[in-house]
Amino acid sequence: MFGNSSFTITKNNHGVMHKMNPISRAFVEHAKHSKGVVLDIGAAYGIATLPILFESNDVHVIACDVSLQHLEELASQVKIKDKDNGSSLINRLTLLHGKFPDFHLEKNSLDAILISHVLPFLTGQEIEVGIEKLANFLKPNGILYMCSYTIYNKVMQNYIPIYEKRKLAGESWPGEIEDASLFWDTSNPLTAILPKKLNHLEPTLIESLLKKYNFTIKYLDFMTLSDEIPEQMKLDGRETMGLIASR
Repeated sequence: MFGNSSFTITKNNHGVMHKMNPISRAFVEHAKHSKGVVLDIGAAYGIATLPILFESNDVHVIACDVSLQHLEELASQVKIKDKDNGSSLINRLTLLHGKFPDFHLEKNSLDAILISHVLPFLTGQEIEVGIEKLANFLKPNGILYMCSYTIYNKVMQNYIPIYEKRKLAGESWPGEIEDASLFWDTSNPLTAILPKKLNHLEPTLIESLLKKYNFTIKYLDFMTLSDEIPEQMKLDGRETMGLIASR
């Protein structure tokens, strides 16, 4: 239990499974009407994947996560739904166990992609490789949805002055840290369920990278969220950022 709302702790020491925010909800609504194939990166227990499957007739969902346990739980929920309703939703679900961006999919094969709260766990080099791959995976006019924590969160507040200096010095990834725990207030319960190696971002750090791979940015900005993130992450209203971009 974090703050006034319950968040499910992930099984891979990567924090919690988040409730849907405006970006993930936009992805779900778009995906339900796509009639093609969509990819949910950081799917966890299926908060975005399940409503797409349950509320559509045609779309196929690839659910990707670094935790096999998460994916097995997701598949179990779909199988229960199938058993109760006599449906075959499981046939429209592909489980992809692996770390982004260390997997390959067919070029121009996806109608939409959601990558949710994954970027802070990647190196800058992995993010660069990942954005190029996402551009290749998407069909022409396919849409990328992204949400992520920024550096401006309560867990990382002691590091923000250093981040700002590194950014001013022109570093590409000023939030990339080998041991973030050196800056944590360990009284914050979230620090017990996070990896030490982190790379928090902000919108300006990925804007040029998106344009490099010919994304047309429709929305890229900080997001102020209330119930969608734990109270222990809230700092000044810039805790998360959201992106919607098309190819």
